[in-house]
Amino acid sequence: MNYFLLLLASLLPNEPTIIDLCSVAPDDNAIEEIMVQHAIPRIDVAVIKDFQLTETGNCLLAPNESKQNLFNVASLAKPVFAVLVLRLVDSGQWQLDQPLDLEVIAPELSKHPWANALTTRSILAHRSGLPNWRSGEHLEFEFKPSTQMSYSGEGFELLQNAIEDKTGEPIQKLAEQLIFAEADLEQIHFELASSQQEQHVVPWYDKAAKAYPMHHHDSASAADNLLASIRDYGKFITFVMTKAHLSDALFDEMLTPQGSVDDAFQMGLGWELISSQQKSLRVVLHSGADKGTNTIALFSMATGEGLVIFTNSDNGKQAYAPLIRHYLSFADVLFNTN
Repeated sequence: MNYFLLLLASLLPNEPTIIDLCSVAPDDNAIEEIMVQHAIPRIDVAVIKDFQLTETGNCLLAPNESKQNLFNVASLAKPVFAVLVLRLVDSGQWQLDQPLDLEVIAPELSKHPWANALTTRSILAHRSGLPNWRSGEHLEFEFKPSTQMSYSGEGFELLQNAIEDKTGEPIQKLAEQLIFAEADLEQIHFELASSQQEQHVVPWYDKAAKAYPMHHHDSASAADNLLASIRDYGKFITFVMTKAHLSDALFDEMLTPQGSVDDAFQMGLGWELISSQQKSLRVVLHSGADKGTNTIALFSMATGEGLVIFTNSDNGKQAYAPLIRHYLSFADVLFNTN
């Protein structure tokens, strides 16, 4: 890792170039053509080079929607919340390996024999034993925490409730204090008034480019429905790549696999990890998918590169590969061609 670049990135002003994404043509196939082919009304990107946000831009097939700039980034909420939690851990306000106090936040789990195995670490690594989303009114363990890997939004929301209960503050305010202010992020929200959502949220589209009805998320979720502009999420990724004001030890722990080699995929604390045959080249990523939304953010500390892609379509994933191959030197690590 080039520590000089890390230091330089933290000192220089972050003013990315605005690009016309419609004119970008990976493999001589313009992004606009890909969007038309797959009925993707809009794509926004943020490009990171040398640990700095260097470019942002978009392509819209419906130019009349250009005023909206906040995407529902779906599960890209999880890495933001994970960094928030680790900031609390680093400051001594929270414990990574202490069992959660479930008496108030999940009384149905508090008497379970596995209750004391449920920790912040197991939740952030998706080894909580909880389902992705509950099927009934009450939560139930599916397996003993830390023994297996299974993706869980419920785990993140449970941890959110525990932190809000102990600190007395909502995650929006904690995030504003510990991440948004420090990274100079103004267009990223766990909570936003309904009137603001109507004005600024990018519409959602199905596979036939038919608009879904918009609905408002009135309560914050650590697991889903974060609203963000491409510029601010790109700035968040650079904040993470320059260590997010975490201690070296905790930053390294965040990007260290927490599970076993038998897991479906490797998770750090809040991030998926993909390693190449070159042990030093590890790709860090997370994705999000909701109705009418597909998003992804990925970076490598070894190369100093990163990319964020927001789409407002059920077909959005169809644009990932050409954009990743166009912008990132480590693309082959993701597509198993190295």
